[in-house]
Amino acid sequence: MHSALPLLGRLGASAAGLLTDLLHEWRALCPPRLRQWFRPDSPQVCVHRSGGRLSVEAHGVQPGVAVALMLPETDVLQIELELPAAAARNLRQAVAYRLLRDSPLAPERMLFDICSQPRRPYAGPVTVAVALCHRRDVEEVLALARDHGLEVGSVCFNGVADGDISRTWVFHTSERVRANGRRQRWNRALAASAVLGACALFVLGLGLAHWQQTQLRDEAARLTRAAGVDSELLAQASAVRALREQLREALPATRVTSQLNALAEHLPGDAWLERSEFAEGTMVLGGRAPEPSRALAALKSSALLAGIRLDSVARSANPGEAPQFVMSLGQAPGRN
Repeated sequence: MHSALPLLGRLGASAAGLLTDLLHEWRALCPPRLRQWFRPDSPQVCVHRSGGRLSVEAHGVQPGVAVALMLPETDVLQIELELPAAAARNLRQAVAYRLLRDSPLAPERMLFDICSQPRRPYAGPVTVAVALCHRRDVEEVLALARDHGLEVGSVCFNGVADGDISRTWVFHTSERVRANGRRQRWNRALAASAVLGACALFVLGLGLAHWQQTQLRDEAARLTRAAGVDSELLAQASAVRALREQLREALPATRVTSQLNALAEHLPGDAWLERSEFAEGTMVLGGRAPEPSRALAALKSSALLAGIRLDSVARSANPGEAPQFVMSLGQAPGRN
């Protein structure tokens, strides 16, 4: 667990560095008009210093409009600092510590702004452009603006940083400007959230459509397989029915068991069968009866035994024994 923490820290630092590089690249490629739309500029009012005295050019400024006071060049010092790569996480705090350590002036007497150069991952130290001014000079400029009835939004300086001549260093912002900035950031966050939400819904819709399409393909394949199985079962059932019809046509309607049941039902009680056999499709019955002709008439009363006939009658040589008879069923017997 502990070994994973440094890895997570390095991954977080790499992600932060990549995001910083992307922001720098976006700012470099962003057109000035679009950049101004994201961060609209206030009217600039230049402050001049001559012989130690300050003067301000406030012509054409509308009342109630927050202006950006531009410090004279003599009041601002621009330097470059080289910081370790780890300082990229919080450059402003790292610069403040560096100034606290190296500057001859007390930190509470200075104001500064920074601009870092784009840094590639694992590119080594970070080069930071820093602009410094004396707090007393900013307070003096603010007092001058109040004397002229100007509403100050920020105290800035137009300078050069990393080849960008439009770089504006900001040393002081009013509460109104800070509130507007927070409101603009909130609006931009809402707009970005709406765009991300729309993108997420679009991606979700694509994923849902793909999932539904996959489900439909799987269901179609399952139904196709089921239809194939049903077709085979239907074909087998049809073949069985056809074979059954063929057997029904080939075999006689009367079965042996039905004929034997009819014999047992209609044979007189004083007659009995001693043998039965099949010969060339004919059932031959042999037995004894006191009156074979009466037994034949009783058997002919059955619809199943309509083809029965008496073939022979023989008197027994033993006195008191019933005569022997042989009967045949001309209809070919079926199969059990």
